[in-house]
Amino acid sequence: MLDKDAILVLLGDRPVAYHPILAKKLGGVEVAVFVSQLLYWTGRSKLPGGWIYKTAKALENETGLTRRNQKTARKHLIKLKVLEEDLRGVPATMHYRLDMNALAEILNSSLAHPAKLDWRIPPNTRDSFRDFFRRRRRRVSPRNFRIEEGSAGS
Repeated sequence: MLDKDAILVLLGDRPVAYHPILAKKLGGVEVAVFVSQLLYWTGRSKLPGGWIYKTAKALENETGLTRRNQKTARKHLIKLKVLEEDLRGVPATMHYRLDMNALAEILNSSLAHPAKLDWRIPPNTRDSFRDFFRRRRRRVSPRNFRIEEGSAGS
């Protein structure tokens, strides 16, 4: 029988968090968890151009999403043009890249606040994607984003 200290040690180490807005805008909790995990790893990857690689087993260990859950989430994200995939290497490993501009468009399209957050990554930083996130290791807050004046629908 586990006591409360053992539970904290076992389960308090690496929780997977997601933002509910991702679930609402992207099509469900599984998709949001998948994107959140890719967002976590995007800033930590050593691959150029914002690519990361993960096996289905590694993603299942990290998120609890089964191979089938992942496949469903991936298909949906590709349809939304938020996710790019590339199968590379021997043995083959799936490489992923989030299109942050597409994600920003989806999130910006639904903001209720009249000011619109500009989450787009300038084109000249695409190759230094990893550096973009490394410079922002502090917690993300509304102060980290530029604010554009205008309505949410524009």
